[in-house]
Amino acid sequence: MIYIAFLTRDPLTTFNSIYAYSKTKGFPKKILILYTDEDLLNKLLSPLKFLFEIYGKEVSISTRRIEDDFSDIKEVFESIDEDFIVDITGARKSQIIALMSCLRRGKISYLKLEDMKYSHLPFMMRPMPAQKIMEVNIDEYN
Repeated sequence: MIYIAFLTRDPLTTFNSIYAYSKTKGFPKKILILYTDEDLLNKLLSPLKFLFEIYGKEVSISTRRIEDDFSDIKEVFESIDEDFIVDITGARKSQIIALMSCLRRGKISYLKLEDMKYSHLPFMMRPMPAQKIMEVNIDEYN
């Protein structure tokens, strides 16, 4: 299975959601980061690789730049021929709309915070009852 995450405005948001998923559901072996800004991507990759390193987990991280108008999201998902989960925690609303117009299979995941006053903190520094990984299986709706 491949874990797909959106990176838009804040690398910590994407990092936290990958960290939370990894600790609660299991560390993915493959991650695809969809990004619009290379500087933000560079701020995410080093801590993400370090996270897997400190837990002794192997991971293959690939990246794909997507257009600002998100016209290529459909192409991205049509090219994936394995099971996947899409993390929308770091996605913009317009990216989610584009995703919903093309997604016919897979799972959607997001990190739900009960209280936004903890949003600036890393996953493990937040109270665990204040956050939860939510999942929706798209196959059940088609």
